[in-house]
Amino acid sequence: MLPTSRNRTYLSSSPLSSGDLNALQDMFIGSKHRLVEIPLGPSCWRQKTGGGGVEGDMQWTFSSTTEIVCDLLRMPGFGPPGIIPGTLIASVTWSYDRGGVGTFTRRARRRNILTAAAATDWIAPVSDSTSSGVVNPIDEPMIVTQEGEGLQLSIEFTFTDPANVFYGAVLGVSRL
Repeated sequence: MLPTSRNRTYLSSSPLSSGDLNALQDMFIGSKHRLVEIPLGPSCWRQKTGGGGVEGDMQWTFSSTTEIVCDLLRMPGFGPPGIIPGTLIASVTWSYDRGGVGTFTRRARRRNILTAAAATDWIAPVSDSTSSGVVNPIDEPMIVTQEGEGLQLSIEFTFTDPANVFYGAVLGVSRL
């Protein structure tokens, strides 16, 4: 947002205030790299394990324990190449309803597929077996720092009961 008034009036011989220079930088960064929310609706996800998930009516429903995954490098709507090095994933907001039973477990994973290193969590598994109604928990930020090819990022959700419904997730991202 542009300022609506001057912080200070400078004469031609006045030194520049570091506070004013920092404010200018913050203003430019904020306008060029604003936080963008990217919805990851049901069609962005695929089944990873299990076979009891059905995507339809703009939601996922389940008949047995199933894990679904969304590949963040090939996300619809963010354009190729998706999430790239220098991207801040400021938040992941999940949307689901346990239906009063079962357990949801959410997490996010990263892996370098060129080195064949084991996948690691950037959001450790978080389980929910007590919520009721539609909930929207928000998880921690991550800066994508790996350069070059071979980075794989995904967010994953595991469901354990036919009463569970998953609506999607929203990523809050910004290019740094």
